Amino acid sequence: MEINNMIKKYYYNEKVCEICGGKCCKSLPGAYSPDDIQKIFPAKNLKASVKKALATKKVAIDWWDGAEPLYFIRPATKDKVGVIYDPSWGGVCVFLGLNGCELDRKNRPETCKRLDPRENGNCVFHFKTHPKLFMAKKWQKSNVDLGNFKL
Repeated sequence: MEINNMIKKYYYNEKVCEICGGKCCKSLPGAYSPDDIQKIFPAKNLKASVKKALATKKVAIDWWDGAEPLYFIRPATKDKVGVIYDPSWGGVCVFLGLNGCELDRKNRPETCKRLDPRENGNCVFHFKTHPKLFMAKKWQKSNVDLGNFKL
């Protein structure tokens, strides 16, 4: 399925997430698409939006390990706020507060918006591949070189 032809469907069920306590948000933040970054951090172009996002110190560049690393942007983890390149596995999302996600729905990463909460805790991502790989491929097509990014 082509990335550009995917129908975006977002899932919100704060009651189910509240019961769960944000297990996914406590284990690793979601991932932003290039469109997310441009909308949330408006600037003259995507590269400038990325700079603006990184300047908040609340987002990080991570990567999907494969034949070559594929980079993507995600919220920082609480223990690594301000770290630009953070390939760590695990960690609490910087936006997880006592009452759930501190971001309003429109400013959440795409992978978070597309997480379908389930009462049994086995939440479903609606992607044909791993959500982080999906976002990394979107970033690869954006022509912004996150692997050598300088502020």
